Amino acid sequence: MQVNRGVAAGTVLSPVASVSSNTSDPNSGNNSASASTTVTNPVTLAAPANQSNYEADAVSLGLSGSDALSGTTLSYGGQGLPPGLSVNGSSGVISGTVSAGDYLGSPFTVTVTASDSTYSANQSFTWTISRLTPSESVTSALNPSTVGQAVIFTATLSGPAGVTPTGTVTFADGSSTLGTATLSVVNGQDIATLGTSALAVGSHTITATYSGDGNFAGSSAALTQTVKALTSTTLTSSLNPSPYGQAVTFTAAGNKWCQFIFPESMVSVHFSAALRRKNELTPFIS
Repeated sequence: MQVNRGVAAGTVLSPVASVSSNTSDPNSGNNSASASTTVTNPVTLAAPANQSNYEADAVSLGLSGSDALSGTTLSYGGQGLPPGLSVNGSSGVISGTVSAGDYLGSPFTVTVTASDSTYSANQSFTWTISRLTPSESVTSALNPSTVGQAVIFTATLSGPAGVTPTGTVTFADGSSTLGTATLSVVNGQDIATLGTSALAVGSHTITATYSGDGNFAGSSAALTQTVKALTSTTLTSSLNPSPYGQAVTFTAAGNKWCQFIFPESMVSVHFSAALRRKNELTPFIS
């Protein structure tokens, strides 16, 4: 900065400038004068709020800066952003898609900057990244079931559009592990299945626990499986006594498999398939 007869002239390059000058006066000799002045930074940048996102989220966050000097152009930058995000230097928009695994470095301390050719302003904020939480359910193919019968359990998981949970699901009966199955997409659904015939008579809490992956946190779902004991089989006749030659229907009912033994003189025995599905065997004898 130059001083001419006590007047400072030039361009201030920092927010605070200290001016020291000597002036010459032929009448009174040399005098020394010192001046200090504070110059306000013309660049301002609004502080962004703390941010929170899930992995795989699409992000768009605009920075708001201004410059009191006319004829200047601001440029923007940022440091410490979650991987997958970047700042557009011209528009000041932070955009991108949060990368898988970003939760491992969370929370991120982000510093953003707005600057012209001389001045700059910056702000810092925190960016928290979390894993997605999947939607999970578990179902039984046969509930209630009979002791000794095979039961298939199915865990179904889902996430936001375009993001599919991967990994494994562990099935447990209370605190006892039944087994682990790998998720796969079947008919558009992300499922894991496990079958068992080892459940004892009684009520069982079946839990399906998802392991989680790079995008999704672990989760669990449960159901109550009822296992019934085998019961005795009852046999009834539709007509007893019956005349010779008349058709008679014998019905065996229960949840056990049963076998009919008839005299050889009964030449024709037919079973009802519909009743067989209901654990009933009905032979029609003619």
